[in-house]
Amino acid sequence: MSETPLFRVRFWGVRGSYPTPGPHTVRYGGNTTCVEVEVGGHTLILDAGSGIIRLGDELVRRASGSALDMAVFITHGHGDHLIGLPFFAPLYEQNTRITFFAPRLAGRDVQELVTTLMSPPYFPVEMQRLPSQRLFHTLSDAAQMLWHAGEPAPTIKEEGATGQATDVHVSMHLVSNHPQNGAAVYRIEYAGRRLVF
Repeated sequence: MSETPLFRVRFWGVRGSYPTPGPHTVRYGGNTTCVEVEVGGHTLILDAGSGIIRLGDELVRRASGSALDMAVFITHGHGDHLIGLPFFAPLYEQNTRITFFAPRLAGRDVQELVTTLMSPPYFPVEMQRLPSQRLFHTLSDAAQMLWHAGEPAPTIKEEGATGQATDVHVSMHLVSNHPQNGAAVYRIEYAGRRLVF
């Protein structure tokens, strides 16, 4: 009997606007948007709301000193989708590689979008000074990322990417209905399963 390929989704934050901690949010959670997707041996993270703080602690615990490699996909630049990033523990780990993906939003590429949040006067520790390795990919509409089996980094194509059944395939499309300067919709496909976020 063969094992079913892993495609696990965990919601670390589901709220919008601002975190709402307390007993009234225990059942559904009070953290803002952050979703972890474990797929084909890769860790993909959708948005960096306050839920990413607990996720980061859990990822460091799971790694137990081993190298961490993950991809963070940002849907749009509202604060509730980024607020947890300065407190994301893997950023402060030397053996971590984080690849950030997002479309150009309000004229800013993904590196500007993310690093501005962690720059004075907004935050006392600049992202450029952190020990983790960070890569940034600003995506155009219809961009596609393929993680080939056994490869830590994806191949990025603008459109028409095709892969094997063993590949993790992520595609991005822009929408303009929220917010006004655009947002990304991501589709993750692997082993006959699909998640759209």
